[in-house]
Amino acid sequence: MAHLILQFRSLKQNHGRGYASKIGIKHISNEWFARMDSDDISTKDRFKLQISAINKYTKTHPKLAVVGGQISEFMNDEKNIVGYRRVPLTPNEIEKFAAYRSPINNPTAMINKKALLEIGNYSELNVLEDYDLWVRFLSSNYTLINISDTLVNMRAGNGMYKRRGGIRYLKAYIKQKAAWKNQGIGSNKTVVFSSIAMMGSIIFPTSLRKLLYQRILHK
Repeated sequence: MAHLILQFRSLKQNHGRGYASKIGIKHISNEWFARMDSDDISTKDRFKLQISAINKYTKTHPKLAVVGGQISEFMNDEKNIVGYRRVPLTPNEIEKFAAYRSPINNPTAMINKKALLEIGNYSELNVLEDYDLWVRFLSSNYTLINISDTLVNMRAGNGMYKRRGGIRYLKAYIKQKAAWKNQGIGSNKTVVFSSIAMMGSIIFPTSLRKLLYQRILHK
């Protein structure tokens, strides 16, 4: 019978998710590790599916660094599915998608620790730290894939949509988009297009931003 050992690590000060992730990596001993937020729910066969994908794709993609999948979103009750976020599957599709939007659903990601450390670990960004990670993998010629299965049912409360609003978020988004273009992901056109689209989303009240993500962006 397999045994699960949980380790809890606390930080004296809140420096954001990027910093916390960077510290947490130091305590991982496995070759691959899986991400998930504390209030999300993984499907019962999630890890079986991802390990199978790793075994399959490493034969043809020796620089495989990330295996992700699809997510469903729920409100209040996990059976109350309100939307999905679909992401592309193949390396080529993922790289094209990354020029506009984050190509990996962060709560579904299974990541190779060695590859992560080779690109400098997580950054200490307080926003967009996951998107930044995928871009740095791609710009370092690592392979990212997604499988077609839904791997995580993610809680989509109003707080999630509220965090994606405000001038601070918009400024960080535009700054990072320009930086990612300099790393070879995107172009002047995609930076302008994405920034205008994000600006429109930012000025929406939380209720309308929620509808935008659920009815359009996450389809």
